[in-house]
Amino acid sequence: MRAKQMPSSILTRSKSPVILLFAVIILALSFFFFFLFSPSSTTAAAVNVPYRHPSVRPETSRLDERKFVKEMEWLRGDPYYPMSMPVRVYVYEMPSKFTYDLLWLFRNTYRETSNITSNGSPVHRLIEQHSIDYWLWADLIAPESERLLKNVVRVVKQEEADLFYVPFFTTISFFLLEKQQCKALYREALKWVTDQPAWKRSEGRDHIFPIHHPWSFKSVRRYVKNAIWLLPDMDSTGNWYKPGQVSLEKDVILPYVPNVDLCDAKCLLESESKRTTLLFFRGRLKRNA
Repeated sequence: MRAKQMPSSILTRSKSPVILLFAVIILALSFFFFFLFSPSSTTAAAVNVPYRHPSVRPETSRLDERKFVKEMEWLRGDPYYPMSMPVRVYVYEMPSKFTYDLLWLFRNTYRETSNITSNGSPVHRLIEQHSIDYWLWADLIAPESERLLKNVVRVVKQEEADLFYVPFFTTISFFLLEKQQCKALYREALKWVTDQPAWKRSEGRDHIFPIHHPWSFKSVRRYVKNAIWLLPDMDSTGNWYKPGQVSLEKDVILPYVPNVDLCDAKCLLESESKRTTLLFFRGRLKRNA
């Protein structure tokens, strides 16, 4: 006996819900995988707006959110973040009167030079406060196996360099030389550097000068204002720097050791019973040169 055959229209109607459901599932999975693996979703998932404090006004909160999202997108969109390549630095081989001769002068005469400090420290301020130019230079010229700064490499070809380091000890010369002798040396160093092809090409914008004292290199600083300066601070209250010379956009602050009395273990023990304040932050706008 032949089986009863259902009309084709009924079969089509009975399969339609199944096909529709299957299509919806496929579509949903497609969207899921698209958003899961797309680059924009990674950024969106990674950008979590900071916690909103209830006291912050809505318009301020919205501005903070927009700035935060923009900064995170900039950081993650920058091909050099996190830094995949070290910074390549070319160290100029300057005449010895700008480098080694000044180090020898300091070694032989620093005990005889004036060292007026606010706390009467026996350690010369060129060692205690303003020796950052020496340590940077010593690390850059050291054998690669002995160097501490692994994210900075020294190159021997100028065309390979990202930055150019000028190893002139501007602060040693300021402290140890007579005023006119120091100014003459500054002018010689300025001419030597500005005569270099790399300087002329960039007008000094990729050159680094260690100027770790407010009076270092002061008589000729206006000629190198495009360069990157290594500074102890950017204090403008003492007329240390002229307008347009220093900028947070190009210069780097390397803090110095302040001349203040330190409270050692004995001091802490003796003063413990007298202290009524848990923490105290000391600071001022004006600095001790």
